[in-house]
Amino acid sequence: MITQFEERYINNRLNVIIIGVGNMGAKHLSTVVKESGCNLIAIYDVVDFDDLNIEEEFRKIYIRDFDVVMDYSSKGVFDSAIISCPTSLHYKYAKSMLEKNVHCLIEKPACTKLEEAEQLIELSVKHRCKIAVSHPERFNTAFISILNTLKAHSWDSVRVSRLNPSSMRLRDNSVVFDLMIHDIDLIANQLEMMPKNELQISATSIDGTRPDFVSATYQSLQGSEVEICCGRLPGPQVRQIEAEGKDGFLHIDLLRRSFVFKPKRSGIDNVTGVSANNSYSDSLTQQLKEFIHLINGESAESITSIYEARNSLALCDAIERKAWSSLAPSNKEFA
Repeated sequence: MITQFEERYINNRLNVIIIGVGNMGAKHLSTVVKESGCNLIAIYDVVDFDDLNIEEEFRKIYIRDFDVVMDYSSKGVFDSAIISCPTSLHYKYAKSMLEKNVHCLIEKPACTKLEEAEQLIELSVKHRCKIAVSHPERFNTAFISILNTLKAHSWDSVRVSRLNPSSMRLRDNSVVFDLMIHDIDLIANQLEMMPKNELQISATSIDGTRPDFVSATYQSLQGSEVEICCGRLPGPQVRQIEAEGKDGFLHIDLLRRSFVFKPKRSGIDNVTGVSANNSYSDSLTQQLKEFIHLINGESAESITSIYEARNSLALCDAIERKAWSSLAPSNKEFA
């Protein structure tokens, strides 16, 4: 007997299961159903369907028992999984999917531990599966539009700021792994500005219990002085990159999707632009298209690989530990 899930399988499309349909999972759900190259087979979560903030039409493809997911995975019903459950469960579900030869797009951060990322890499090689990690900021049109300018010039200093007071609702999550990881991916991976020297970290807390503002400063391999700061303190929302070098000054407003490059000397063009119509959902759409390209063996240079995600994880872990030490050396909560 062919079940409803097997009936939904369509050749020549990416047949998808979404694992975890909370806030981010719901965004991925909306993106998948609109993408012609995808076919949504099922969604999985551990809570009752009525407790989810998604449309009633998805009830018929909702699975609450992971053994059922594994059964259908064994039958080859899913080509890929989007894993958007809590971070502590990323490794568990990604491992299960990879062992069933299912490609994975994992919400950031990929895992909670570096060794988990290493094990996922081993599994992806063994089972010949692709893993990508969701970093939609890479598909922000302001960043994409000015990326060649960023790469074409040398920079004496680069400062990245990400301030989001609404992130207070996620205060149990690390501000480094919740916010700063976006910019570590952009700066350390996309621009290859990895630290050359020791990280200098400062941290501030609202109530002394955990870091709510963190600043990480280092010299990059290219010799640039890099500062990446993030916070959930009260105030305006900010997502921006500022860079200065002998050729000019660059400002990118990732929130408003605008950019300006002002040259310091003749012979270099002034560059300005704005992409006001681009939204977060557009970035997710472009990321999903690139994930499809990746699985199909086509060019997918913009999407974050599991190898880059591993690098981000290692850098975030080092910053997180120093942030806790900077905040309260006697606090043993972070181990």
